[in-house]
Amino acid sequence: MFGSGALTCSGFLGARSPVDTRGKLTTQFMRLVIDDTAFAILVRASADLYNLPTGLSRAVILFGADLDERPYQVEGALVITPVFLEPGDPRIQPDMPVWQVGDWARGERSGFALKGVCALAVVDGLLRYLTHHPAFADLQGVELVGHGLGAELLRRHAARGAGNPGRFRLRYRLQRPAVQAVTPR
Repeated sequence: MFGSGALTCSGFLGARSPVDTRGKLTTQFMRLVIDDTAFAILVRASADLYNLPTGLSRAVILFGADLDERPYQVEGALVITPVFLEPGDPRIQPDMPVWQVGDWARGERSGFALKGVCALAVVDGLLRYLTHHPAFADLQGVELVGHGLGAELLRRHAARGAGNPGRFRLRYRLQRPAVQAVTPR
């Protein structure tokens, strides 16, 4: 659940002055701790997560392939896209959860590299990051946008009632869920 566990990110060291976050998304490592399990994930982000600008009032987390991040890249907004790694990806590290194709969309636990991390915990960890990082003191809203398999993951996250962190408005936007692609085994 959203309320359990802790989060660490060396970006807690501080924030820099306001900067336009409307650049190309760059791939970065992010460390999360959920239920006493520390793990790293890859994300694509519109700002350096370890040297964040101040004055961020909006965050958008995109889930799924074929999402165009450009409409979400506005001044004062941070765009993050988590990368759910699959076996064979050359970027895999021992402390990174890895899922079989599509398993993450069903909210299943990782079965490779760092095993046992629930894909829903990644969503929770990202929300905790936004809740607790000092650079997000002015954060007013967070949009969780899912397309295809990403929409399926977010549908499951919303259905389990993880709850709103309370400090900002949380909005789910599901686009073209891939129901056929995530039927139970």
